[in-house]
Amino acid sequence: DSYEKVIRDLHLKIPVVITGSAADRAYWEPLKNKIQLNSVYWQTNLSIPQLLNVLKNASMVIVPSTGVIHLATSVHTPVVGLYS
Repeated sequence: DSYEKVIRDLHLKIPVVITGSAADRAYWEPLKNKIQLNSVYWQTNLSIPQLLNVLKNASMVIVPSTGVIHLATSVHTPVVGLYS
């Protein structure tokens, strides 16, 4: 899986935080089960203010969700959007 590869490559250089909602569980849960790395943090039950805080403190955001892209941009965090 390409997301798994990106996460595994990035965690060697920087901490990785993965966010998602209960609606996204089908996507992030299989990744969580495969990736057992100490530098990967799973934040899957965040309120909007909490998510904004995570995004504001991130060096960059890699995201497939346009909603999160807009939130990250609103707090001036560089974004890479992934679309399939």
